[in-house]
Amino acid sequence: MKNNYNHSDIKRAAFYLFYDKDGVVDDYIIYKLTELKKSVETIFFISNSELSTLGREKLKSVVDTIYCRENVGFDVWGYKEALSKFGKEKLLDYDEIILLNYTFFGPIFPFEEMFSWSESNDFDFWGISDHKEVNPNPFTGKGVLPRHIQSHFIAIRKELFSSLDFDEYWSSMPMIKSYNDSVLNHESRFTEYFSSRGYTYGVYCNSDDYDSQYPTFFNIDKTLEHKSPILKRRLFFHDPLCLDRFCVDLHKAVEIVKQQSNYDVNLIWNNISRTTQPRNLLTNAELIKVFPDESDKELQIKSKLAVIAHLSDLEEIETLNRYLNNIPTAFDLFITTFDNKNKELILDKISGLAANLEIRVVPYIQDSSMSSLVVACKDVVLDGGYDLICRIHTDSIETKDFNVNRQFKEHMLDNLLATKGYVTNIINFITMDPCVGVAAPIMLHSGDLNIGHTWKKDIEAIKHYAKALGIKVPFDEKTPYAANGAMFWFKPQALKRIFEYDWKWEDFESDDFEKDCTLSKAIEVLVHYCSHNDGYIAYAVSTERSIERAYVRLLYKYQLVMSELSDCDAYGQLNHLKLLKARTQDLESQINEIRDSTSWKLTLPVRKLKQVLQSIKSHF
Repeated sequence: MKNNYNHSDIKRAAFYLFYDKDGVVDDYIIYKLTELKKSVETIFFISNSELSTLGREKLKSVVDTIYCRENVGFDVWGYKEALSKFGKEKLLDYDEIILLNYTFFGPIFPFEEMFSWSESNDFDFWGISDHKEVNPNPFTGKGVLPRHIQSHFIAIRKELFSSLDFDEYWSSMPMIKSYNDSVLNHESRFTEYFSSRGYTYGVYCNSDDYDSQYPTFFNIDKTLEHKSPILKRRLFFHDPLCLDRFCVDLHKAVEIVKQQSNYDVNLIWNNISRTTQPRNLLTNAELIKVFPDESDKELQIKSKLAVIAHLSDLEEIETLNRYLNNIPTAFDLFITTFDNKNKELILDKISGLAANLEIRVVPYIQDSSMSSLVVACKDVVLDGGYDLICRIHTDSIETKDFNVNRQFKEHMLDNLLATKGYVTNIINFITMDPCVGVAAPIMLHSGDLNIGHTWKKDIEAIKHYAKALGIKVPFDEKTPYAANGAMFWFKPQALKRIFEYDWKWEDFESDDFEKDCTLSKAIEVLVHYCSHNDGYIAYAVSTERSIERAYVRLLYKYQLVMSELSDCDAYGQLNHLKLLKARTQDLESQINEIRDSTSWKLTLPVRKLKQVLQSIKSHF
């Protein structure tokens, strides 16, 4: 249908749908709305969650109306109610309305470029991106999922939103009770509903230009290279097996944002770190850095550094000395140990190594890897004024195997303090990126270690401490992304809430945990969650040698396990294992029902007699 207004002077109203379980309005929202305001006259902000006081104050500077509602009907009913509240008469004062939401970061490239494109076309409605037709419909298993503009951004011009067709679309909208309902009744329906009635539409980032059905997800690097203004949040928290299966290169996409746009990637990390399961984020965004042993740069920022070391094994003094000599700048050294007698020996061996040296004697606790840090050195972290701290210790892991313990210590210390060049690279990386909070060695998987079973029976006890610390980052479902080994570089601000907690020595002798866990191990698990909770990313770091060894050994174990499973990808194998597990549990349940039955109990003497007779018979 032909529009009859001047494209160069379009009056727009935007209806922005928002949800955050904690009511936090991150700065990526404020930036997006500020940039949007350059092209729209009115912003009506719909929140399907309560808003924090700070969030509400931030919004007041960029939006015209804030409408908080109960999270009923998902985004669809949020728009439906907002349009009704805004009023049809007032709506007709505008040439174009926009329905958009919080599910993408942007504008990566200026919205003005996109609006300029739209103004040169006589569409009745348009969007940033579309999804191709899918047959059969993945949400129903039958029929067709029609080609559709994706609902994260749909612009509608007056010819359409002033029509009876538009009114009937919303008045007939059923209550949305699930994500599937939202897709089937609105997102995948909107485009076909109106195009079949003669309304024309266009797409800024057209799926015809890409090989996949969903370019802003599966071809995200390519859409950004073509100046798409959005980066979907889902890419960071979606199932990593999906990104792996379809070779989605999120890391490359983020690099494009860094290098080819003016968008501040810290806006991404500040939001996604606190809202995403850390292990999913680690995998999807590839939060790992492999540094060479040499550095072609000096330290880029003058920083105040400290090392906090726990020395439980005096035979490791020379080892400690050797590694600390690799720190390429002045640092203060704090050492905790169990005995006053050790103090003099340590002073004699370590003296002159650090700018300032302090030795603190602490009570003996079997697992002291974290108690000697968060209790004995709380003041160092909170009040020392340090920019960066390295935490190391000489504790062994729970095994009597000499090689396993030796490998554990070498792995941890090498990946933190391997050489002067390596440490220079790590310090530069952490200090030059305001969003990096922790750098811990890559996970060790050789030796007497079980991958995938960290939670065991202790997840509820660990969640208890997470709640006490105010950590709201969603827990990983299967196994946590943790500072395994309790050695790491960190910015004090990233772990502030752990150190501000009123830990007592006796807390570390409690029996809140099963035999495989301690409070020290629980805090070790919570390090990355704490960092992410407050907007600081935890990276895994490695020397080139460590990654070489880890890769070949892990690849061998992976292919060996996979070879015993069905001949399909990881998705299929995982589903097959889940099915076998479910059938086994069902069979065990049926067996238990039989054993509990009266008939089984009544025939028990007969079965036992039969076993005796068979035993006697076997001897003749």
